[in-house]
Amino acid sequence: GWLKGTSSAEFSQTLNYEEGSRYNGDITSVNWTLAGSSKTFSYSYDPLNRLTSGTSPDMSENNISYDNLGNLLSMTRDGKTLGYDYTYDGARGNRLNAVSGTWFNGTKYFRYDVNGNVTRDDSRGISSISYNHLNLPQQVSSVSGTLLSYSYTATGEKLRSYNSKTGTTTDYVGGTRYENNDLKVVLTEEGQLRRSGNSYSYEYWVKDHLGNTRVAFYRNPSTGQLEVLQREDYYPFGLNKVRGSLSSSKTNYLYNGKELQEGFDLLDYGARFYDAVVGRWTSVDPLAEKMASWSLYTYAFNNPLRFIDIGGMIPYPITVRAFHPDKYFGGGYSGDNRGYTTAPATARVTQRLLFDTDKSTLTSQAWSSKTHALYGTFESRAMPKQKISSFTSSTGSDGAKHFGIEAHVASANPLAPPGTPDVDVFSSLSITSKDNTLSITGKLTGDNFPSTEAFVSDPSGQSVFLGIGLKEGNPYQSLWGTNKENPIANISLSLTTDDKGNFTGVSANGKTYTIADWNKQFQQQDPHRKRENK
Repeated sequence: GWLKGTSSAEFSQTLNYEEGSRYNGDITSVNWTLAGSSKTFSYSYDPLNRLTSGTSPDMSENNISYDNLGNLLSMTRDGKTLGYDYTYDGARGNRLNAVSGTWFNGTKYFRYDVNGNVTRDDSRGISSISYNHLNLPQQVSSVSGTLLSYSYTATGEKLRSYNSKTGTTTDYVGGTRYENNDLKVVLTEEGQLRRSGNSYSYEYWVKDHLGNTRVAFYRNPSTGQLEVLQREDYYPFGLNKVRGSLSSSKTNYLYNGKELQEGFDLLDYGARFYDAVVGRWTSVDPLAEKMASWSLYTYAFNNPLRFIDIGGMIPYPITVRAFHPDKYFGGGYSGDNRGYTTAPATARVTQRLLFDTDKSTLTSQAWSSKTHALYGTFESRAMPKQKISSFTSSTGSDGAKHFGIEAHVASANPLAPPGTPDVDVFSSLSITSKDNTLSITGKLTGDNFPSTEAFVSDPSGQSVFLGIGLKEGNPYQSLWGTNKENPIANISLSLTTDDKGNFTGVSANGKTYTIADWNKQFQQQDPHRKRENK
């Protein structure tokens, strides 16, 4: 189900989904009460579920538009305009060349390195940024002379930052933070323990449905009363409305609970940094090949009220694809001319279920690769139909998390005559997560024409096959009806994971496999059932 609201003495909110007859999980309005004042944010979307406006009485982001790649083209924030230009070095692409409008008081330019990382940002007065081997910022220089530097582990975990303006060196040891070698903060799920001299105070953070810190408060040791230290409101794409801390004590863990970098004013998500002013990442998605249909810099599928990006990378996706293994599909149309793979590849229809064991909701995307006629120049891309029929989540008494997924995707040849039947694939999955083990059982059903493949990917981008279906039948007889009861593949395996959730091995049918050996079983199979039976 969808979260309907949260409530506390300091902050409460109600989420509404049904206004405007959307009924698809998009949040159409939010009512919240903060410091005794009630407000409403109303939202609208385009047919691709991308946010087009978010408006409240005293703050708004509206007139939002996008290009064909999903990059932001324009926005009006509190009546001030933002315009985006993507013609960089004479070529149009995903790199933001400049922003302009009354919000910026003119035109501000950006520059990039060969990996697509922002190296200069005139809108923030940043003259240069250098990056390490993981495309994480190492040094940031501003036109005012301030220097920021960062140190990381070999895997990208931040260890230290230095601000030349304040002379502060901050060391990060897990959830503990030291400033100039003195213990200052210990982070917890509910807030932080702050040290001042020989005394400590516990600060609590009240968050909304996106994990945004809305209120920070503590119990004053002198009066014994609860006192609010900080209040925050946010525009839809994450910029916090300047309210001002109510005391000298403040937290920089704000939008999505991520740390705002002082002197840099970007949010650190771990894998990359986010610019809430322009609503874009400053670096390419480390797992960009897993989301080939999206811009490399797009945040939260341009629907920041519904999605979050926990670490700057994509959630655990489960990918289901129907593809034609031959060069020719039949009827004079092209196929995909390939075998089974977990790599980026063309398919007649793809559905990606954005599953995450730490979430209680499930979303998905669907797309199709281009289809073209073999004897002509005509080509087109289908617009698949998809549905999550059911998603359940629960936690057992032993701490195990249980999930159930029922999904369907369908797509027809966009160049074929009207009435051409769809390629249908149904997914029915049961998933259990406990003690570094992810167990997945279920089945794929549907037309089984052409071939079918399904796999799950971990946060590092490593993918593991769940099952495959061998091509059988033909486009003239096999596609009529949904064929929901027709079996394609049975799924039953357990995946061991490390502490970061990345797969380390597979167990199935009483045997254990390395990831490579398990996947090889599927990759080596001929996707044609008829050929297999010869």
